Amino acid sequence: MGDDDLAHVCFHHQHLDHNKIFTISTMVKQTQRETQTKRTQTKATKKQTNTKTIKKTTQTRRPQSFTPCSVGDAREWCYNDNVNNYINTWERGAPMPLNYKLINLYLLTLHYPLSNNVRNKFVGMVNNMQEYAPNRNNIQNLQSHIAESIKRLYRNITSMPRMINHVGNRNSPVILYHGSMLPHLKNLQVGDIYTTPIFMSTSVIFDVAARFARVNPTSADTAVVLRIQIPSNKLKEFQYMYFGDFVNLANCNTIKESEMLMNLHSNLRLEQVHRPKTVNYRVYGCNGRSLRSVTKMITFFDFTFIGHSARNVNRLLNINTPKNSE
Repeated sequence: MGDDDLAHVCFHHQHLDHNKIFTISTMVKQTQRETQTKRTQTKATKKQTNTKTIKKTTQTRRPQSFTPCSVGDAREWCYNDNVNNYINTWERGAPMPLNYKLINLYLLTLHYPLSNNVRNKFVGMVNNMQEYAPNRNNIQNLQSHIAESIKRLYRNITSMPRMINHVGNRNSPVILYHGSMLPHLKNLQVGDIYTTPIFMSTSVIFDVAARFARVNPTSADTAVVLRIQIPSNKLKEFQYMYFGDFVNLANCNTIKESEMLMNLHSNLRLEQVHRPKTVNYRVYGCNGRSLRSVTKMITFFDFTFIGHSARNVNRLLNINTPKNSE
């Protein structure tokens, strides 16, 4: 092969190498453009997904509405008669009428046996009843009657329909409010599971809970309101003992109690304890109809409903007798 032939071959090989380089460079650029296009499409898809998520979240936070239900004998829970009237309505041989003060004070003595404040309130109420009707067998055997009333109310609430059947928006959580005097909430840490030691009266309307909120130094230096969220996936579990009329929170100008009674030993997870703040809430004026605004310093405890106790009602009661309760 001559020099010219060798030169031709070398040039031909060089020409092929340039073509390869050009082709590879083109492929790299094309791949980069495709990658960039995919990234752009991915970002657009994520943006659309986020937009949908935001819209969905907004929809699940629509105000709730609540419909009445039949509560049977549990309606007695709402009565607030004085001791004399209460005893007079308790017929001989009949079950003890439900009295929320008596029942919950008794439960608190079982849950907090070292609390002199709770014990003294319970014993004082029992003494008043015994002084008014010292010869009635009902009063002499008061503890056993209280225990039976607790069992009856517990079973009654357990048998109620579930909340999902009585709310206007099944995909939205429900917020309940409890104006509290419960002791020792200050000892809880975020993430702790708090098991309710009483039948907890709550309301679907914040103003009601704010009105009942009081100060217990073992829980906070201010009045306390528990904000309890029932997630939408728990509506099918929550036992719906509702004493109120129809309420639509989207257009609500009432501060009727609208009470939701939460069963004994419901489990709540503490999510947050807020700094105390001054809060405005509504109360009825002197004529009982017009509304006026008042203020109160309140500490909010935020909880999430986890579930009701699965234990048998007999195991929920401590069999120890509080001193001086007989």
